[in-house]
Amino acid sequence: MISGNINPYSKRHLKKSSPYPDVLTWVNEIRKGNTSALARAITLLESTTASDKIEAEKLVTKSNASRSRSIRLGITGPPGVGKSSFIEAIGLEILKDPLLKVAVLTYDPISPLKGGSILGDKTRMQNLSNHPRAFIRPSPSSLSSSINETSRSAIDLCALAGYDFILIETVGTGQSELVINHLVDYSFLLLNPAGGDELQGIKRGIMEMADLIVVNKDDSGLENAAKRTQANYQNAIKLLSRDKVKVMKCSSLHNIGIQEIRMHLVAMISQDKKAGTILKKRKSQRIYMFHEIIKQKINHRISGMVSNKKSKSFEDKAMFPASNLNELAEQFINKFFKSR
Repeated sequence: MISGNINPYSKRHLKKSSPYPDVLTWVNEIRKGNTSALARAITLLESTTASDKIEAEKLVTKSNASRSRSIRLGITGPPGVGKSSFIEAIGLEILKDPLLKVAVLTYDPISPLKGGSILGDKTRMQNLSNHPRAFIRPSPSSLSSSINETSRSAIDLCALAGYDFILIETVGTGQSELVINHLVDYSFLLLNPAGGDELQGIKRGIMEMADLIVVNKDDSGLENAAKRTQANYQNAIKLLSRDKVKVMKCSSLHNIGIQEIRMHLVAMISQDKKAGTILKKRKSQRIYMFHEIIKQKINHRISGMVSNKKSKSFEDKAMFPASNLNELAEQFINKFFKSR
């Protein structure tokens, strides 16, 4: 319980006292829906400081949300397709039910030159941002890897806070469009209206993982193009033997087709809960993440070995063109791994 007007999750208070609130108190505040506590927790997850990583691990351990009923939606698509507008539209549509809460986690690309991210999604979703039952958290992300263990933990914290729908927006480029499927219950692929030529540019993997394809911007003279695009992608889905996947169209700007998309989502959730599909998918996602964590830890240890002074002799040999790099690498691995 927070006493008086002091918020132990505010930056000001953290600087004056202990750098971290009590973990159990922190978890309880998140569970009660304290958005300040939730925001501070996600900030802690994103920190690269060693002490923060240790504290974040404690927080995640104490906040297991595996039994959560939250539905996780991944929203992906090319840049400029209107992901933020769609998320705001579908989020407000979901919130028409007075018993539901919506959380949005967005990942903005980091500039390859200056390292900063735009973090503009919250300003683009002003109506949703101001809703009392909505929580929006923009986070910086590298273009090549926006979805990771930190993202999974942030999703779990939102689930702990009682958000019924958690929407995750990817940067819309690179592997993030595929990796998102390992974190969510459903993946929505958003597309622009076009004549169909861009079908060649859409990766087959993205088409194969999407649970719903949405042609956005069905407005402003693009209605016929949107209809053609919908038909083209429906045919493409049939060729992939995914006849159950629907291709729908909407205008996020004018709120056209959004209600129909929500109704289709509700129908999918109802059917999959009865069949146990969601639970089965989440179990397989945890196994995937377990394997990924093992790989990350092994890579971290290997990096330590490679940068070790003892590897200098191998590096000296590797500089000469006559040296066999495969053989040297094998010798290096045998030496260091056998010694452990």
